[in-house]
Amino acid sequence: MNTDDLTFLIPLIPNELFIKLFHLNEKILLKSTEISLPFVSIFLSKCQELNLKIKSIDQLFESLSFEEIVHQIIDIAQKYELDLPTNITIYNNTIISLSILSEISFYIDILSNLCENKLSAAMTLTKSFAKYFQKIIKKGDFNDKFDEIFLSTINSNQNNIEILINLLNFLDDDYLKYFYQKEHMHNLISMILQIENNLPYSLIKVIDRYSIYTFISKRILLNIQITPRIFYIFKFSNKKANKFKPNKSFEQNFTYRLRLNISTTTNLDNPQLISFIKNNDYNLLTTMNDESLSFIIKALIFAENEKCSIIGLTSNNVIPFYAIVLGNLKIFDKNYYTISEDRYIDMFFMALKT
Repeated sequence: MNTDDLTFLIPLIPNELFIKLFHLNEKILLKSTEISLPFVSIFLSKCQELNLKIKSIDQLFESLSFEEIVHQIIDIAQKYELDLPTNITIYNNTIISLSILSEISFYIDILSNLCENKLSAAMTLTKSFAKYFQKIIKKGDFNDKFDEIFLSTINSNQNNIEILINLLNFLDDDYLKYFYQKEHMHNLISMILQIENNLPYSLIKVIDRYSIYTFISKRILLNIQITPRIFYIFKFSNKKANKFKPNKSFEQNFTYRLRLNISTTTNLDNPQLISFIKNNDYNLLTTMNDESLSFIIKALIFAENEKCSIIGLTSNNVIPFYAIVLGNLKIFDKNYYTISEDRYIDMFFMALKT
């Protein structure tokens, strides 16, 4: 990282963290063979804002040329009431490192600070930050680092989640292909399943659709139960991310066929289930019990993909099931829905009679 990078990062660093950095032997300088004038200005401005007294400013000026000192540095020194160093020389290949930049907490704080900006400004800053993040974090370390940031976001508000998703989308294709490798996706899915509550549905977008489908297929082959939470991840996974998969021409056009078993003993009077049917609020799913979640998610999957087979519909549950299906057609860009099987039509009439 050079001083141009830090010039971008300093305004985003929370004040408490900047103070911590400052008192760690003034490690604000990065490993760079040159220190730019904009960096000097923004660093001193931050120090003045926080009433931090710099013990020595020699390092800030050693790499600046004589012309820069004559024309601009004097103004900066006067503005911040600083004395110019007595010995100003060309910076002599000294490398100064900032160890905290290798800590993931630093980037979590940066993202939290980004979330405080207005949405339009946050988008621009996030796009720039994505470039710096790639520059700092090697591709081989990226997945572990991003997963740490991801896990820190699970209890965040929607604004924080959007910043994280945008950060991922702004990364270069090489990083995204590495991120969406099947092995990494399966590991991340397993991590998500270990979390106590369901993640916010919008945060599930970090998982691509094909990876969760292969995760489900593997469990079916091993005769392992597919829990409602796994179907929840499938439903809100990212279909567009399939373009970063190795066989993208196959995976982008893949038809997902799932066998959806509807429990005939689902409590249809459950307040959570009724509330969802009335409000169609996906945020309610994060605290939904497994029984109601299973019923709702399978209806949502079926509404999006009619190729899935439904087992377990009866005259008792067919109306609430299709209430969810029909209530979500616009979300899936559908203007109409046809009940193609006669047995479901018969169930409707039977249910209406009762």
